[in-house]
Amino acid sequence: MGEAHPQYSDREVIQESEYDWSCVSGYLQSDETVENYLKRFQQEWDKTKICPNPGVYVIENSDWDGGLDRERFDLKHFLILGDFCFIEILAKNCTWVSEGNIAA
Repeated sequence: MGEAHPQYSDREVIQESEYDWSCVSGYLQSDETVENYLKRFQQEWDKTKICPNPGVYVIENSDWDGGLDRERFDLKHFLILGDFCFIEILAKNCTWVSEGNIAA
């Protein structure tokens, strides 16, 4: 099951203050400059070969169940952030395959 939603405001796709971002290393930390953040972000990406903030998340301790019995069916809450919208998905698992970049 999934739902698509328009962006929350002109500056945020979702209301970011409603989420705990402490496990997402790709966010600007309160005690670092933008320059240090960008350096740390690039170093982590180079080291792990995984984007530190990919825009795709598993929401832990979510109360959103979309009308389904999430625990009974062992469903996870996935959040996918775009530039102007976001998608929430309830599923046992979620995978994707990149089809490359869209050429203009």
